[in-house]
Amino acid sequence: MEVKHMDTKKTTTTKQGTRPIATVREGAIGASIFVAQSPDGNQSHYFTMSRCWKNQTSGQFKYTDRMYPRNAEAVARVAEMAAKKCSELDAGLDQMHAALTATAKLEAGSAL
Repeated sequence: MEVKHMDTKKTTTTKQGTRPIATVREGAIGASIFVAQSPDGNQSHYFTMSRCWKNQTSGQFKYTDRMYPRNAEAVARVAEMAAKKCSELDAGLDQMHAALTATAKLEAGSAL
């Protein structure tokens, strides 16, 4: 299992609209993890999956969302890894939100 963390401070956008904050991969199958924000401001993590392949003519590596039956086992493993990583990241958001809420309450209490 390979997990890559991306620099979240960069604001460069891609076709997706945002940069992934992490990537998990097994062989040619990979999942990119992103942060979503709901209209009410809540954040959560989600993932997209892709398969890497090499163009035989140009020798360039390309990516597709097309999967074949032979990819099924790797797709399942990568989906599990990505779901676990999203849950871990969501738990971190929950902890950060709780800490910010507690700090805000303390600051409000000391202002009285």
